[in-house]
Amino acid sequence: MTTLLFVLSLLQGDKGFATTKEAMQKIQLVVGEWTGTGVPENEKDPSWTEKCSCTFKIDKEKDEYTLVFTYTDGKLMKEGVVSYDLKKKVYRFALTRPDGAKMTYEGKLVDTTLTVEQIVEAEVDRERLEWNLLRDNNYFINVERRKAGAKSWEQTHNVRFRKEGVPFVRGEAPKCVVTGGSGSIAVSYKDKTYYVC
Repeated sequence: MTTLLFVLSLLQGDKGFATTKEAMQKIQLVVGEWTGTGVPENEKDPSWTEKCSCTFKIDKEKDEYTLVFTYTDGKLMKEGVVSYDLKKKVYRFALTRPDGAKMTYEGKLVDTTLTVEQIVEAEVDRERLEWNLLRDNNYFINVERRKAGAKSWEQTHNVRFRKEGVPFVRGEAPKCVVTGGSGSIAVSYKDKTYYVC
């Protein structure tokens, strides 16, 4: 039975999304201000604290939705953009490292895990990022590396993020009237209160 559910989830994921808005809605819980704690697998390396700001970018002319990440004091990431390729039916993450190096990752969302693998042209070391979207106030990224010629991945880092200004344990959040996700900002209009991300 478990195998059947796994296969069905893979088939559903391969179907993809009809619009980039739909694709971003599935992962939009990362929108907001976050504090992250990075922990390397090598215990000799120090852990660190970083800040992450994630916002929607909407191109109305192209009807294209993306998520834009900005990291402060991050050891692994400085900036990133998550988009969705409607033809290939994959998420794409364009990453800029703190040293200015740029790399691209592609992958799929299965249940609440977005896994993207670094795109490289030759058989060289590559990286894989696994976003575990736990709740709208808590998610983490596993960073894994596969050496050239190797078949297995080894975890190198884990960065756990908690949303700023939101309790760790709480009830159901209001819905955003724009995206349908979790609303965290109250807006009043004509004596009614609406929520946006």
